[in-house]
Amino acid sequence: MAYKCLVRAVLEYSSAAWDTYAKDNIYKVEMVYRSVGSALSQVGYRNTSSISEMLKDLQWDTMEERRKRNRQSMFYKIHIGQTGIDTRK
Repeated sequence: MAYKCLVRAVLEYSSAAWDTYAKDNIYKVEMVYRSVGSALSQVGYRNTSSISEMLKDLQWDTMEERRKRNRQSMFYKIHIGQTGIDTRK
């Protein structure tokens, strides 16, 4: 719950705008995501050697999937005029 409210919100901030801009920054965001999974395994959430398996068990989408969904949502909102961005030019 704390991860979703505090960490993920920061990681996703403006992701629709910067998603494909810099691969090294995308890698850093993914590493933060995986470090949360690592921290969960260290405090005994689930005894596994695979962080990917544990994150899948938690049913957390990857940050890449979430960025894609956020980007699609933003483009849709721009298209239907919910953002205040003038698209008539």
